[in-house]
Amino acid sequence: NTVATRKTTTKNTKDEHSEEIKNLRKEVAALKKKLESDKEEQIRKLADVAFEGIAIHQDGVITEVNDALCKTFGYSKKQLIGHSITKYLRPDFLPLVAEKMKNNITKPYRIVIIDSKNKEIWVEVVARETIYKNKPARVVAIRDISKQKGNEDNNQRLKKEIAERENAERILNYN
Repeated sequence: NTVATRKTTTKNTKDEHSEEIKNLRKEVAALKKKLESDKEEQIRKLADVAFEGIAIHQDGVITEVNDALCKTFGYSKKQLIGHSITKYLRPDFLPLVAEKMKNNITKPYRIVIIDSKNKEIWVEVVARETIYKNKPARVVAIRDISKQKGNEDNNQRLKKEIAERENAERILNYN
């Protein structure tokens, strides 16, 4: 009878330990989920206070955007989230963006995005790899550089005009 009691006690202890382990695993899983959720919320909050447009995409599909991006390009979050980033790029920039994503390029580069009114907007893009909702993702900061690009183009045009005038003056002075 004592042996049977010991076996039952051992079995009960084993079952209790097994149950405790199961409960601990559940708690750890819940804590991990909470931590990930908190991290995602921090990313969202940080993105929403940024002046630059921020987008997160996974395999080219937009999963998150901030208000600045929506405001700059005239789209709602609903119009962006769930759609391919390629939908918003000028087609001649698709190979460049594909190369940058494939090679995980983190240096800034310039492309043209099409806004909600079908207007072309020059932007500077900086992207980094991250994990978002337990999957690889790319966080992209997008800054409208249309005015800067316009000034650069204007400066180039003026430099060309000056060079042409100087050349014309040399020819006239030669004669």
